[in-house]
Amino acid sequence: MGVKLYFAKYFAILAKYGRLGDAVWLEVRWSIFGGPERKLLKTNRSSMREPVGGADYAALVAAQSRALAKLSQEIAEAIQGAGKN
Repeated sequence: MGVKLYFAKYFAILAKYGRLGDAVWLEVRWSIFGGPERKLLKTNRSSMREPVGGADYAALVAAQSRALAKLSQEIAEAIQGAGKN
């Protein structure tokens, strides 16, 4: 018999920068709450930097997408770890 887990996430984007031909930076503070009582399980601050592979906006957007994917993976791993406790 498994235990049901309920998660609520909180995000605060602290900084988001990008420069064509250079890199994008993303600073986010996030928290995960679990259970019906929404108990705080984890709080973290993530910093992501992704190189921009070109001098156009398509390359900038692709770098932003990679940074968000890394952030999503980090949060997903934290949720999986919280579910094991």
